[in-house]
Amino acid sequence: MNIFLNNTSGVPLYEQLKEQIKTQIIEGSLKQDEMLPSMRALAADLRVSLITTKRAYEDLIREGFLYSLSTRGVCVAKLDKGKVRKEIVGMVEKNLAEACIEAKKIDLSFSEISKLLKEVFNKTK
Repeated sequence: MNIFLNNTSGVPLYEQLKEQIKTQIIEGSLKQDEMLPSMRALAADLRVSLITTKRAYEDLIREGFLYSLSTRGVCVAKLDKGKVRKEIVGMVEKNLAEACIEAKKIDLSFSEISKLLKEVFNKTK
C-alpha cells in the first residue's frame, strides 16, 4: 500500500488517507479480502496520530470499502460495481468542475471546452 500524505494541502490527513486507500481499492492494487496494516502500524509508518488512521478506516468500513474482522484487523471488502461507478463518476465530476473553473478564468467557451474534452478523451485508453 503506497500512501503519501501532504501536511500542507489543506485537506485533512484522514481524508487524504481514506481517498488514497479507496482509489487503490477501485484501481485493484488492493484486492478483495486483503488484510490492511493495523491502525497502529499504519499510523506509525505514516507518522500520524492513531486517530487519523482510525477515522479513515472507520469511514471506509461505513462506506463498504473495508470490513473488520474482530480482533484480527481490517480487510478489503468485495466491491459493489454500482458503488465503484458512483465513486468514479463523482471523481470525474469533481475534476471536470475544477477544469471548468480554470477554463472560465481565460474565457474559454463551452464549445472550446467540449473540443478539448473530446481531444483528451480520444487520447486516453
